[in-house]
Amino acid sequence: MKMTNRNKIVLMTSIFLALCVIATVILNLKYTINNNAININSFILMGIIILLSIISVPIVYFLKVRKRKFEKMLSNEYFQKYEIIRDTVMSSQLSGAAKKEIKEDVLDILISAQKSGKAAGDTIGNPETFAGEILITYAKPGRLPVLSIIDGIMYFVFFIIGSSMFIWFEQIDMSFFETRIDISMITFFFILSFILIPVTKKLTSTYNYWMFILPVAFGIVFVLFAEIIRKFFYGSEIIRQFLDGPVRMVPNIAILTLYIILIPISLFFKSYIRKRLLRAID
Repeated sequence: MKMTNRNKIVLMTSIFLALCVIATVILNLKYTINNNAININSFILMGIIILLSIISVPIVYFLKVRKRKFEKMLSNEYFQKYEIIRDTVMSSQLSGAAKKEIKEDVLDILISAQKSGKAAGDTIGNPETFAGEILITYAKPGRLPVLSIIDGIMYFVFFIIGSSMFIWFEQIDMSFFETRIDISMITFFFILSFILIPVTKKLTSTYNYWMFILPVAFGIVFVLFAEIIRKFFYGSEIIRQFLDGPVRMVPNIAILTLYIILIPISLFFKSYIRKRLLRAID
């Protein structure tokens, strides 16, 4: 059975993102060699990044594109309806168990309707509306999105620690707590964590399949924006600080410990708040 437009875009986006990362690594390697700053750690790190980029494509295919056993039983018409409902549910803030239960129930309904000869549109109508009505039975509208703030905190922490480790591994003779991240990159991480990821998750559960490209497109636009203001406005102290002003986001062991502790604390509060929100609808 041929892939749907959604699956094609997801797969092509993963390939494009992998190629962008690989190209960036190669350009960075060339720059490092030209400046005689290359070392064995740089080669290892870049090799790992390239390998992960290549591996990410089949991972995306098996996790996001490949149809499961019972999904293959749906005709193309039914499957297009199903994947919108599935994406809406899976990108929601419901628990993993609730998502799995809903997905299996919807799949059973659609398979039964298809066997009885009903048209997909007559069975569920508008899939977005259908999915929204399902979510309303679990939590009141507008309540669960508050959990996206907690997700944003965790994403931001991961980005900060991950980028700090990346910088440190390239200069391992330097103390990890001396690593610095540019203000522009911190801004990018903030937008990505608290705005871009939640918006992408929200909109990819609709017919707007092109929203899967949004993170890549935003990254390209952000880099172009940075280069434009660097060329035309670098004389401004504010612009210089924004582009190249370094900040020690992990200045000592206490802050690192705080970051690490923040993850399980956030997960605990997310679980607690989710249970309270779900109980409030009963």
